[in-house]
Amino acid sequence: MHSWQLKDYVFAAFMSIGTLLAAVITQGFALMIPLPGARAILWAPFAGVFLTLAMARLRHVGAVFLVITPVGLLLGLINPIIPIVLISAAAITEGVMTLRKGYGGSFNRFLGNVVFFEGTILLSMLAAVTGLTQALGLTPRAINLPLWLAVPAIGIGALMGSLAWWLGEQVVRQLVKAGKLDEDL
Repeated sequence: MHSWQLKDYVFAAFMSIGTLLAAVITQGFALMIPLPGARAILWAPFAGVFLTLAMARLRHVGAVFLVITPVGLLLGLINPIIPIVLISAAAITEGVMTLRKGYGGSFNRFLGNVVFFEGTILLSMLAAVTGLTQALGLTPRAINLPLWLAVPAIGIGALMGSLAWWLGEQVVRQLVKAGKLDEDL
């Protein structure tokens, strides 16, 4: 098991700040999308840059959880569903990435982004459809969404995760060229 160092926590904190800022900036536009879970679509490309950087720098299982947990907890002040969704999606991502032995390599970072953003979208939809949002007093009733909407949601989650990964990898490549990140990525 990897031993986290203080510099890892500091780096993750900065990636959390970037991810949180991405949420704040995109939230105004995201409110225009009436489907639950769809708001993550606008957030994904921006948040994914910070997640990809965290994956590339930290490499070990736990990197996404380390970045997303503070973001989820802070956004929970706005809506208590957000930490449930984000931390659950991060836990699912970390479970998958445990099988891949971490985030070393571009493909693993791609997979991590896709799993996380698909999970975020699907879990948000699930929270709305099952009435969890109603139980917490966030909506007057459970949202009646047809089950088939899960299929395009999975596709959109994969697409947004892919875009997030690609944008993040562009930054990673520049940092490697500048000598600011290890080359064996």
